[in-house]
Amino acid sequence: MKHFIVIGTLLLATAQGWCWGALGHKTSAQIAWQFMDRDTRAKVNEILNGGSIADAAVWADAARGNSEWKFTIWYHFEKAPDNYTYLQNLDRQDEATRRVGGLIEALYVAEDTMKDPFASKIDKENALKFAIHFVGDIHQPLHTGRVEDNGGNKVRLRWLDFDTSLHSVWDSQIIYLAHRDLFAHSADSLLPQQDQATVYAEYLMKKFKDYRPPVSAFTRYDDWMHESMVPRVDAYTYKDDSEQAYTDRFSDIVDQRIYLAGLRIAHVARRLVNQEKTTQPLETLRRGIIRIVGDFTEFVSLKPRH
Repeated sequence: MKHFIVIGTLLLATAQGWCWGALGHKTSAQIAWQFMDRDTRAKVNEILNGGSIADAAVWADAARGNSEWKFTIWYHFEKAPDNYTYLQNLDRQDEATRRVGGLIEALYVAEDTMKDPFASKIDKENALKFAIHFVGDIHQPLHTGRVEDNGGNKVRLRWLDFDTSLHSVWDSQIIYLAHRDLFAHSADSLLPQQDQATVYAEYLMKKFKDYRPPVSAFTRYDDWMHESMVPRVDAYTYKDDSEQAYTDRFSDIVDQRIYLAGLRIAHVARRLVNQEKTTQPLETLRRGIIRIVGDFTEFVSLKPRH
C-alpha cells in the first residue's frame, strides 16, 4: 500500500504539470512519426527547422500562455450538448460564441496556411505545429465536453487524495494510473517525461499492431469529434467510482484515442506538406460550416496578435 501511495502521489504531481497537453500529445506525435514515409518526414523536419515532432506537438499549449497567442485558447476544444453533431451545435450558437472560433475551423486555417504560396516560413511552421496539436486535442473526449461545465473543468473530484477535475482526470490521470508500472523508474521515481512518451508510444504500437483503420476513418474532422463524444456520457455517469475502477473502465478508450490521433496526425501532415488537394468530404464539411457562420477565416487566425 505504501508503494502505491508513493507512486500515486508522483503520478498525480507529474500529470498536473504534464497532461494530454504533453504526454498524450507527445505520444501521438511519436506514433505519427512511425507512420510517415521518408519523404514526408524530411519535409516535416524541414518545416520544423529540425525540431522534433514531439516538441512541436506541445508548442500550442505553451504558446497560448503568451499574450500574442492568448486568443487561440478557443481553438483547443469543441464543446457541444449531448446528442448534437458538430454542425448542429454550430447552428445553435449565438453570434458572439461563433466568432471566437473553434478547433475544427482552426484546422482548416492551418491547412490554408500550409498551402498558401505567399505564407511566410514561420507562419507555415506555426500552422503545422497547430495542426499536429489540434488533431491530438480533438481525440480527447473532454475536449469535446459539455458546454455547461466547460468540458468537465467545473466538475470537481478527489483523485488519489488530490483535488482535481473530471477534465484533468481524462487529460492525464487515467493515463498515469493505468500505466504506472510503465512509467516507474523505481519505487519512488518516474522516468523523465520524454522517456515516458517514448515507452508509451512503443506500448501502444504493440497493443494496436493489428489494427487496420478503414479509409473512412480519415475523411472528416467532425467525425473525429463525434467519436470522442461517444464515451462522454459514461465519463460523467461513473465519475464517483474509485480511481482504480474508473481507470480500468476507461483506460482502453484513452489508449485508443491517443493511438488513433497518431495515425491521423501522420495522415494530415502528409497531405499538408505534400500540398495535396483537399478531399471532397473535407470540402463538404467546410461548406457546411460557411453556410452557418460565413467565412470563418475572417475571425479565426493562426497569426500572433500584438
